Amino acid sequence: MIIYFKSVQHRDRVENILPDTKALYDWYYSMIKDVNTSTNVELEAITDSIVRGSKTVEQRAKAIYYWVQDHIKYVAFEDGMGGFIPRDAGLVCQRRYGDCKDMSSILVEMLKYAEIDASLTWIGTRDLPYSYSELHTPSIDNHMIASFNHQNTTIFLDAVGAYTPYGFTTEMIQGKEALIGRGENNFEVKKVPVMKKERNLKKDAVECVYEGGLLKGTGNLIAKGYAKLDFVYALINLNEQKKKEKLMALLSKGNNKFLVQQASFRGLKERDADLNLSYQFSIGNYVNAFEQELYVNLHLDKMLRGKEVDLQIRKESALKFDHAVLDSLSVNFLVPKGYMLTHLPPDVSFETSDFGFDVKYEKGDGHVSLKVSYFNQLLSLDSSKFAQWNKMVKLITMAYQENLVLKKI
Repeated sequence: MIIYFKSVQHRDRVENILPDTKALYDWYYSMIKDVNTSTNVELEAITDSIVRGSKTVEQRAKAIYYWVQDHIKYVAFEDGMGGFIPRDAGLVCQRRYGDCKDMSSILVEMLKYAEIDASLTWIGTRDLPYSYSELHTPSIDNHMIASFNHQNTTIFLDAVGAYTPYGFTTEMIQGKEALIGRGENNFEVKKVPVMKKERNLKKDAVECVYEGGLLKGTGNLIAKGYAKLDFVYALINLNEQKKKEKLMALLSKGNNKFLVQQASFRGLKERDADLNLSYQFSIGNYVNAFEQELYVNLHLDKMLRGKEVDLQIRKESALKFDHAVLDSLSVNFLVPKGYMLTHLPPDVSFETSDFGFDVKYEKGDGHVSLKVSYFNQLLSLDSSKFAQWNKMVKLITMAYQENLVLKKI
């Protein structure tokens, strides 16, 4: 709940306080109109060197965006009206740090030097669930980004996301309305797009065998978009030893005996490339041997385990997700010599227009494969969909308990 004054009685007249979005913008504009009023020669020269050789608007914008991400460190701080007023781009360049407004200030100014008509843009993160038609006070906004129009599309750039690739926004502003400043008495409200699940693909392919009491295998994981960023932010600043330790948590499979012996990366530091992760692993105490039989659970990654909505705790409160998801896991298990498959678990699937999964087994010559896929294209699951969500989680949880049964010949 937000309480604010709509008007005040001042002697013999009533004065409205921010009665509409225009009034809010006018107040915002009064605080930025004296920012970046003159050309900064040093920053202009830097911009020229960055975009030299770039032939398109996209190439220039991307080069500038990545330079700001790499060279201006985000530091969140507010000091009086500094919580509303960006600092001049030249000062930000000199200091090499700034808050979201400062990073937007230098980004917009550099884009303008590169002949791209960019704008300072106010926005609220997803934890502020309001639109400008509902609320037109500063409480609706807690963030600032840059934006510009290109080929009838608004491009949103949030340099606070240090590794966010061009063409993506940070997760926290997906689907939110943005207030774009076009100059005095000139603004536009536009919605930031939600990244589709296909752009956040995570695909993990595993080959494994039971050998020496261990389940041993190799894996190759491809991650795009926000799925990739989950790995990037966790790994990019770690040394090799710490990276290996963190990987065991990120890739966690089977049980707490999961170990990563070796791993290699491609695309971890390249914003425009998919992440390609190859690894070798082992899991102890995972395959159950009983008399003449082996019991093998191929669900090495139980991605929806424990995700049921607790209706008593959550009641009518929507469940939030960071981003849309499209995950898949394929496991190819080599049948040990001297054994034969006697039980293959059943396939199972569940799907609505918003979320679903598919579990499929296949028996081959000397191997058994499992393919599991899961998708969720929602950022917010409202209470009307809790029952369907819990039905999905219950069905896949039952599937997680299924084992291959192999009998010694």
